[in-house]
Amino acid sequence: LVTAYLQRGDVRRARAVLEGTDLQDDDETVGWLALYEGDLDVARQRLVRAIAPRPEVVDALGVLARVRGADARGLGAAFLALARRDSAQAAARFEALADSVGEGAAPAVLALAARLRGAKGDPLWTRIHDRHPASPEGAEALLALARARRAAGDIPPAIAHLESLILDHPDSALLPQARRLLEELRGRRPPA
Repeated sequence: LVTAYLQRGDVRRARAVLEGTDLQDDDETVGWLALYEGDLDVARQRLVRAIAPRPEVVDALGVLARVRGADARGLGAAFLALARRDSAQAAARFEALADSVGEGAAPAVLALAARLRGAKGDPLWTRIHDRHPASPEGAEALLALARARRAAGDIPPAIAHLESLILDHPDSALLPQARRLLEELRGRRPPA
């Protein structure tokens, strides 16, 4: 019932159903409800203790760890749109929040919006690359842009993005993917 109410966007009823049940002690459930209501402190405390963190929890914690003085209700509404399975609205809300969450969290919410849109050449990746190149999402942006260039048949810029990722983000977990793609693209290039 809690999930059904959340998919309808009714956080108040979801919390009412939760009262008096074993789910009141479930860190993940309570953490999500706190996030949807804009209580970022409780959301951080409870989601970090989730027993089996799913990708959604990891994404939420990644944003929560970097948000300082943000529009908590706006952030909660963006995540609630995800719970409602409205990825278009969630992406739009995350993008709109980018200017209000601070420099540390902006690339995280922009990357989340770009991932929700699913387009590798999304302008949000360019925005991350241009405004936040040193952020962890800067590496992800370079990889997404390189893939988009490859798909468009524009190999030299794709190679440049991958080389930049390898040089500028030597500790990135995306290095194996970047190296594999770079070798693939170099194999397509005619000899000099």
